[in-house]
Amino acid sequence: MLIAKESKEITTKENIDEKLISHFKSKVSSINVVSFFYNTPEVFKKIIFYALSQNKTVLYITNESEDHVFLASILKSQGIKCNYLGYKLQQILKQGLNIINHNQALYLEEKFDLVIYDDINSMPVHGKESIRKLLESCCKGYGTMIAYSIEPVFYNEVTLFQCPNNNGKPLVEPRIINTRVNVNDDLPQVVYDYLNWSILSDKKVVIYVPDNEKVENIYNYLIRFRNKLTRNIFNYKSDEKHNRSMLKFLAKAKGIMITNSFENGDVDLTGINVMVFFAEHKIFDYKRLVYLSSRASRSKSLDRGEVIFLSNELSEDMDNAKEILRELNKKAWEAGFLRL
Repeated sequence: MLIAKESKEITTKENIDEKLISHFKSKVSSINVVSFFYNTPEVFKKIIFYALSQNKTVLYITNESEDHVFLASILKSQGIKCNYLGYKLQQILKQGLNIINHNQALYLEEKFDLVIYDDINSMPVHGKESIRKLLESCCKGYGTMIAYSIEPVFYNEVTLFQCPNNNGKPLVEPRIINTRVNVNDDLPQVVYDYLNWSILSDKKVVIYVPDNEKVENIYNYLIRFRNKLTRNIFNYKSDEKHNRSMLKFLAKAKGIMITNSFENGDVDLTGINVMVFFAEHKIFDYKRLVYLSSRASRSKSLDRGEVIFLSNELSEDMDNAKEILRELNKKAWEAGFLRL
């Protein structure tokens, strides 16, 4: 496989598609496309069109649900056939986009000319090493692998930065609050003040916690203050089949939701403040922290939320998450997308 010299290019979705085609034509083996969560995979439309025009096979790996693959909806509207490879591993499309999730891709025997791994449009589950090995196992010897992630997956390879463009505003970087208080039983005054300020500002707050027990603990603690904060305090556990509480929460003008469900990527959390309690817990690795933080940046308007990590100690993952968001903002600033 051809190895490209390290090249870190600041680019945007307006010109990244042409760079991808150029690298594909040059038989570059590995490409990083570094971006932020919930960004559009439309940047891959042209390279997929080009690859198919050259009778190349294309595989798209994403952990989005089968019925909600963002790129598939884009390509279908352009007349491209899309084939979701489920557990039965249907016949491979030679002239179309083959779609599969990470776990099912482990059982693929066929190799592809172009393989794209989208780690942006669903909750991140797998680490860099796992993604890199999967891409290598699915790609032909002289094919091209593209990792679409919040950080480079390949080393010493082409790296393109798809800069944030949220109306000229930076991605929301988290504020970290360390406390000696046992958050299972009590909250520091600064957190209570923040919740009160959010409600007075007509903001909703989503509080993410690690497990069901902590959902109960924080909910039972906060409802003691419902007369002072808001009566719209809800909880939603990840193992619940119905998310009626989430729907009620979204229907209110202001309120607080405590949950350990991290996968509601399709729920509109526009302008909602995000808090992560017990942020040092092992379940909150740096990717998941960036993913949850990014929900506060999703709004296309200027009315975006804020992010707070609450913990008893600073973890390496918390620090890494903050650094990744800072780096994305730095690249966006260098590219001229941010303004004061």
